[in-house]
Amino acid sequence: MFQRSKNFSLTVKEYMKKVHGKKTESFLHPEAEPEIPCLREAVLFFMDFLVEKRGPVTIIGDYDCDGIMATAILKLGFERAGIRANTRIPKRFSEGYGLSEKIIDEIDSGLIITVDNGIAATGAIKKAKDKGLSVIVTDHHLPKKDANGLFLLPPADYVVDPWAYPEAAYTGYCGAGIAYRFVKELLPRKNIDDLKVLAAIATVADVMPITGANWILVKEGLELLNKGRAVPGLKQIIRYLNVDYFVESDFGFRLGPILNASSRLKDDGAADALKVIAADYRDFTLPWTAKILVDNNTKRKEITQKCLSELPEQKEFPIVVYDPDWMPGIIGLIAGRLCEEYGSPAIALTKRPDGRLTGSARSIEGYHIRDLLERCSKYLLSFGGHAEAAGLSLEEEDLPAFSDAFRKACGKIPERKSRTYDMEFNSLTDQMIEDLSTFAPYGNGNPSPVFHMVYRFKKPMAIGDGAGFVDRTDEMDFIAFGLLDKYMAYGQPAQAELIGNISLKHYNGKTKPQFEILDFKPVK
Repeated sequence: MFQRSKNFSLTVKEYMKKVHGKKTESFLHPEAEPEIPCLREAVLFFMDFLVEKRGPVTIIGDYDCDGIMATAILKLGFERAGIRANTRIPKRFSEGYGLSEKIIDEIDSGLIITVDNGIAATGAIKKAKDKGLSVIVTDHHLPKKDANGLFLLPPADYVVDPWAYPEAAYTGYCGAGIAYRFVKELLPRKNIDDLKVLAAIATVADVMPITGANWILVKEGLELLNKGRAVPGLKQIIRYLNVDYFVESDFGFRLGPILNASSRLKDDGAADALKVIAADYRDFTLPWTAKILVDNNTKRKEITQKCLSELPEQKEFPIVVYDPDWMPGIIGLIAGRLCEEYGSPAIALTKRPDGRLTGSARSIEGYHIRDLLERCSKYLLSFGGHAEAAGLSLEEEDLPAFSDAFRKACGKIPERKSRTYDMEFNSLTDQMIEDLSTFAPYGNGNPSPVFHMVYRFKKPMAIGDGAGFVDRTDEMDFIAFGLLDKYMAYGQPAQAELIGNISLKHYNGKTKPQFEILDFKPVK
């Protein structure tokens, strides 16, 4: 049986009040663009640098969706200001995350501006300053701390990172959100709505909180994209998706993975994605280069599914799995899927060309994965991350000892708790549809209510890659992603308890309610 959550309510408005408390009313009217400390000063420094013609500008990004979008936002924004900038994204496997001294060695003069990285690159930025380079850091990650718990900021000319300043009114932006605000400060009278769309996509793809300024950003980004406002490269990608109306989940499950896929399959694949997103409308290669990104995502899904299907059922928890033939770019996806499926911390490892093992870890509530790795650090060459996700490397001969130490550090993993729901669903009313729309977009920090109902299936049909199914009625579609095997294993039950989210599906100019099934149990 499914259980009621602590936020159980009778109406959507009551549910939102329980989730957000006294913030419910102000939640609908947040400040759209709260002040970011040091942003204006950094932009003025940037403009003075250009006026004095002190050298070229180089944007240093990151290889995930947020880093790619942030790099594109600055590059395109600078072009509209008449500024040509170089771009550099680290290679995922051979160089790793962020600004490195190797990258500094490539740059002889001018100004470096980081996006989605740089706040922890103290050594590399010191080297840049010693070479006479100017440096602006724009980032959204937490700075390092000293022994007294005080922030250690890199020796850049300016640091634009809300987390670095206790007085910051808002810290929820992703790297692309900060980049968008930088360009808007630089070009206050220019229409840069297409760049806002890029920042909105990155906000959802980077799992940032959809509250406050981000709620406004994503809401407006969706409205703009559905009106056709987008950079040429994004428009070309959309042509291959057969989607004529986007909702917030499409940012996280459709567009985000396409931007991430190429770097998972290829060392410098993120540069290919950046080339598409930052392309000029006159680039005649766009139909081909955009299609490559979409095809790479399909390939990435196939590879991940094949790896997962070859794994035996996991019976020992926490989970540690290793295969020397796995691609380094997908081990995070494998760990994430295992963590979700079994409700346990999970680590997936593969072998690097130098013979050492590289791993990706994902965790559940109550198990801070970075702290757990620290307790096993004598077996590790390196590690880092946060509560939910982390990376690690170790020698192959240390794997058995590390696995034992990690399992001891975790202790006994409790059985997965029953799935919970927030509201009973009996019928869809106009008021319910209006309320659901009022509080959308949903996401991290602003969860969509989970409904519970008993449903009699009509004529379920497989959809997409065959892993999910849909059951259509005149009033509503019931859709389940990745649950077809479970439905078949239960013997195709005629009736079931469902829990899921309700939204409006837009297709071919028509609107229809949709119940997305998150889980189900047969009713005998």
